Amino acid sequence: MENPLVKVPEVKEPPQKYPITVKCVVETLSEKIPDILKIREYAHSMNVNFTSREYNSRKYSDDRDRITRLPAFHIYVHNSYRNTFYLNTRPYQIIQEIVEEYKAVQERKRRRTWHTFYTEVRAYLKAAFKRKTAMEKYQEEQEYQKKRVRDWS
Repeated sequence: MENPLVKVPEVKEPPQKYPITVKCVVETLSEKIPDILKIREYAHSMNVNFTSREYNSRKYSDDRDRITRLPAFHIYVHNSYRNTFYLNTRPYQIIQEIVEEYKAVQERKRRRTWHTFYTEVRAYLKAAFKRKTAMEKYQEEQEYQKKRVRDWS
């Protein structure tokens, strides 16, 4: 029996992390920049992974080809490069746009799955209950005769 005076706390599921990663590229990791910490907190609030690393143009081709100044941020979706942005180029809006775009793509995939399921079932039922005409039967017989091997030598 439950105690009416003591409320049982509701168990909330932890929010699902998106397969989106924001990589902060800095000159040295020992340097603390308050704006980067704010962007990190925002990324975590949007359920996006955030990592920091030092600039290395020999090891990372994205650093060599895409960064023009430091600190810079690379954003990846499923480990696929999407964008590079900087502190003065609306970082919060860019992160939000990528998350919304990812959600929209996932919603389209989910909808497409139900739509294709419906159309496949409909086509199956239509084919199962359709009676073939004499002409269709004759054409199928002719196609079967063409495919059948007549000469085995």
